[in-house]
Amino acid sequence: MRINWDQAQHLMERAMVRGRVAKGDALPKQIGVDEKTIVKGRQYMDMTLVCALEEATVEYIGGQP
Repeated sequence: MRINWDQAQHLMERAMVRGRVAKGDALPKQIGVDEKTIVKGRQYMDMTLVCALEEATVEYIGGQP
């Protein structure tokens, strides 16, 4: 695509806004929470994933280095 990191970040932010608008304000009836540890070299990062189980959609991704 030949874009820089700032342009890629802007694209991701726009996609998240569009996704949130499309989902509306309804809360999921059932959620699933999973924690993963990602290892890259000697750095560890904990990721938390929250999914709406009935819709099979990702609601939140968070990380802590």
